[in-house]
Amino acid sequence: MSWFDPWDEIEAVALCDDPVERAIARASPAVRPLLDGALAGEELSVAGGETLLGVAGDDLVALVRTADTVRAADVGDEVTYVVNRNINFTNVCFVNCQFCAFKRQRWESDAYTHGLDVVLGKVDDAIARGATEVCMQGGINPDMPPFTYRDVLVAIKERHPQLHVHAFSPMEIMYGARRTGLAYPEYIGMLRDGGLGSIPGTAAEILDDEVREILSHKKVDVRTWVEIITTAHRLGLPTTSTVMYGHIETAGHVARHIDLMRSIQKETGGFTEFVPLGFIWENTQLYHDGRVGGTLMEESISREAGADAGEYTSVEEIEALVRGIGRVPVQRNTLYGRVGEDGAGHAHHGARGWRGRGPLPAGPLAAH
Repeated sequence: MSWFDPWDEIEAVALCDDPVERAIARASPAVRPLLDGALAGEELSVAGGETLLGVAGDDLVALVRTADTVRAADVGDEVTYVVNRNINFTNVCFVNCQFCAFKRQRWESDAYTHGLDVVLGKVDDAIARGATEVCMQGGINPDMPPFTYRDVLVAIKERHPQLHVHAFSPMEIMYGARRTGLAYPEYIGMLRDGGLGSIPGTAAEILDDEVREILSHKKVDVRTWVEIITTAHRLGLPTTSTVMYGHIETAGHVARHIDLMRSIQKETGGFTEFVPLGFIWENTQLYHDGRVGGTLMEESISREAGADAGEYTSVEEIEALVRGIGRVPVQRNTLYGRVGEDGAGHAHHGARGWRGRGPLPAGPLAAH
């Protein structure tokens, strides 16, 4: 399975506007029934998903046309975006993930941990630019006081009570709970009461412990990731969900990962969206060791790994891109309420209700 196809091949697939029935008719006998089933609303098996993750040629064209047809049926031609600022408050981290070029040891010259005044200044700037959400994640810094995450939330919400704070990955929550001596329900409940609005479903990478042992043997394991995510959902905190692809995983790993996400969604309905995180390899240890690597979702983390995307994407640019493909741009808040129409917002539950943030750059202020 190649993640780096030449642009002319990608363009030929992306720009194909054949009727979906005609595209499926050209597909191979192994793929055709899977796509017909998807159009009929049937659930794709793990084996079927693994097959589709490896398609090429006419099969790939048929898959893309089918996916676009399902998209149109589910959400129409509207493309929603949220105006957001990512705040990476520390790059000090002891976890040593092999796919990460963001982390620093505390003694390195470019290590940083922003004080509360700096974080609040970044939040103020985001509000001034029209942000409805801030996303905060950082390294796992052993020098931070145990209740730092709660204290940051309280300070932000005291100054900007209407702002949605989307923060703290399952890895950060695992470490914070350990430092405070609280069980996950008590710790997550404390963060919720302090102003946490939703949780990034990062630190998922590939939810397979054998793969995770290679990528990040100190990081949260699959069982703990699922426990933290489902606990958050039960406490009324929605989360995103992610997959990091293009490193050492196979199509089977990805298919099983997505199936696990689907089963959680059936149980809790707590995922608001699914975010595919493309592997960025240039500056990572896995690449230098000859095993490739990846990245997480924030602008600083992606940039350190070698991403060349811009740090800022304006609303005007986003809307122009959306209109350029014949769609309708709509600004939303974090929980998919329309800005200016439904201030309370609501989450779109159910596996076919996911709407991804997409691969647009997530800089100091980004619409995605």
